[in-house]
Amino acid sequence: MFWVQIMGKHPQTGEQLNMPDCAIRWLPILMIENTKSSIETGAAVESFRNEMVKSNNVALALQAKAQGLLK
Repeated sequence: MFWVQIMGKHPQTGEQLNMPDCAIRWLPILMIENTKSSIETGAAVESFRNEMVKSNNVALALQAKAQGLLK
């Protein structure tokens, strides 16, 4: 067996983990944690994108106003 010791929180229950086990048996739990992290990263990137779009729209409006293209 490929023995590893995992310490941290269980991604589904929040229970503290500190136990050795076979690496193959840990794969489902680690995959769940990886998926959770990917979802959180995607949400953060989307939020950042939305803020940048708002900021760019304001900057474009100010630039157009400064050039006399808008009233």
